[in-house]
Amino acid sequence: MVQTSNANIVGILIIISLVIFAVALLMRKKEYSNPIHEFLGSSDSGGSDIDNKMIDFYHKVLTKYVDYYRRLNQPNRKKFIDRLHAFIEKMEFQGQNGQEINLKVCVLCAAGAIQISMGLDTYLFNTYHTIVVYPRQFFSERHGAYVKGGAGNGDAIFFSLEDLIAGFENPHNALNVGLHEMAHAIHVEYFDAKFEAKFPNWERVALQEITKLRHEKNPVLRNYAAQNKHELFAVCIETFFEQPNEFKAQIPVLYDSMCDLLNQRPV
Repeated sequence: MVQTSNANIVGILIIISLVIFAVALLMRKKEYSNPIHEFLGSSDSGGSDIDNKMIDFYHKVLTKYVDYYRRLNQPNRKKFIDRLHAFIEKMEFQGQNGQEINLKVCVLCAAGAIQISMGLDTYLFNTYHTIVVYPRQFFSERHGAYVKGGAGNGDAIFFSLEDLIAGFENPHNALNVGLHEMAHAIHVEYFDAKFEAKFPNWERVALQEITKLRHEKNPVLRNYAAQNKHELFAVCIETFFEQPNEFKAQIPVLYDSMCDLLNQRPV
């Protein structure tokens, strides 16, 4: 009788352990698969709801690749995704040299424009309608060399996907082709009225830095910025988002001008 009772007790304990283990697995699975759209709420862009699966996909890609998005609070994540969706819907994406265009590629191409314009009233281009994506660096007839990206004068924006991903994967080296080329496009178009009104003040401060860059090495901005005001602006955008502490410490006047221009303050 004692042996039978012990066997029953052991059996009951095993069943209880299995039940506890199963419940723990279910809870863990529920936590892991909790869809982000439940936290962000229903999104709206241009009057049409974004499909919940699409919201979850956007969040997954942005969380993996875009450090800026990872650091946003919930309302600003919703704003980022709403704007990203509207941007992707408006643009035409073309693959070159065998590059496949899928939603992940579109997200990576668009993320830089949304990041830069998060503090602006406007985030959609008026004249740029096409983004051309190559699998890796490609030859540019205009520059006579292989390049990582480019922005034409109001027609198309070009990216090497390999370099686009590399730029997001290292968010602290101030080398991000997604930010760089979108900065060029925004500079060319001046699509936001407040941005355009403030740009002359930024330009006045920035041109002083170009002069310094041409005579001495800058501790924050790489020398490529000294080519012209367009490259200076693009390099400032990269540095502003990826090395804001150094930017603020070394060139506070230009940093403050960037904060005012973009209506953002990273630090």
